[in-house]
Amino acid sequence: MIDLKRNNKKEPVKATGLRVRETSSYTPNQTYDFKISRGRFSNFLTCKRCFYLDRLMGLDPPGTPGWTLNETTDFLLKKEFDHCREHQIPHRLFAPNGLSHVVPFDHPEMDTLRTPRDKS
Repeated sequence: MIDLKRNNKKEPVKATGLRVRETSSYTPNQTYDFKISRGRFSNFLTCKRCFYLDRLMGLDPPGTPGWTLNETTDFLLKKEFDHCREHQIPHRLFAPNGLSHVVPFDHPEMDTLRTPRDKS
């Protein structure tokens, strides 16, 4: 399975399924030491075939799946609550739970508050 790839600017790039850096793959009869991390050594102990495909053949293992369900849920909830804020009405789930008097707070800097800050 070829994974979706993005560059450092988060722009989609062509995914070939192969490693890009030459130094991350072993070349037979190379003159310099081939260094691997503890994690790669652990991969060797776990599955020698996967290690061979990864380090010798240069196949890039598929990445972890994205958080599309989490992101979509978050996006839809924000969209629903934005609608409630705009019309100054309670959310549709509030009334069945005895909260029909609660209206989401409309703060003038809502978009600023939603933007994550750098932790630097």
